[in-house]
Amino acid sequence: MSYIDEWRRSIRPLLAASLATGTSLPLFAYTNSVFAPHLIKEFGWSRAQFALIGVTMLLTLPILPFVGRFTDKMGVRRVALIGVLLMPLGFIGYATMQGDFTSYLVIFTAVLMVGSMTGPLVFSRLIAANFDRAQGLALTVINCTPAVLAMPMAPLLNMTIEAYGWRSTYLMLGGFVLVCGLIAVA
Repeated sequence: MSYIDEWRRSIRPLLAASLATGTSLPLFAYTNSVFAPHLIKEFGWSRAQFALIGVTMLLTLPILPFVGRFTDKMGVRRVALIGVLLMPLGFIGYATMQGDFTSYLVIFTAVLMVGSMTGPLVFSRLIAANFDRAQGLALTVINCTPAVLAMPMAPLLNMTIEAYGWRSTYLMLGGFVLVCGLIAVA
């Protein structure tokens, strides 16, 4: 099979993996900075305190091998579906926060853990299963998609926060992630 034929044959898994990873964990790295000033202002958190969220990423490291193993045993679709269905709970949690920074850290950590079930860790297996000759480029496409989506999404989120508030925007983002995730899994 030629390089081009492989792309034609595997475009559907590539689009699914790109949509899923583009609207999952990597995207949150970009969008979190949009919410930060609003949360800091609303709850009186310091910037130094908010910077602690980076530490929570270390807490998620032990879960990653389990996600990889579950993907090996259960398959991409099942693991991704679990992640897609659980992700909106994190956004509901964000939207209902009352200002306790520890609660934010717990929600953020849970979103990172669940989000790893909808990101490149899981969907790169789909690429590996469907691409051989063009695997490197296909992996590049799915890993670039979050940045490409973040370019228009960050300003849109900021405008939405200004118009409807950060709580409503978290709920809208959760709905968007759910819809995109379900389309990708389907």
